[in-house]
Amino acid sequence: MNGRALARQYATALFDIARKIDAVDQIGRDVASFDRLLVANDELRGALTSQTVPPQRKAAAIAALAAASDGVSAELQRLLDRKSVV
Repeated sequence: MNGRALARQYATALFDIARKIDAVDQIGRDVASFDRLLVANDELRGALTSQTVPPQRKAAAIAALAAASDGVSAELQRLLDRKSVV
């Protein structure tokens, strides 16, 4: 499966969960905020997409970002945790 197809599956799953718990707007804001962070920080984006950075370090970085944010939804946090170890 290519990267786009996998991303589409994750996005669909997250949207389905957001709709089920009536949190589409909040989770949408969380995703947009995380995207802005990645766009603004080349070093972070590089580390999270690097094949040489161990999955555990990626997961730790994502957990630290979530803890430092204004509150990433638990649903998005679970998705990011899962994706970081792929």
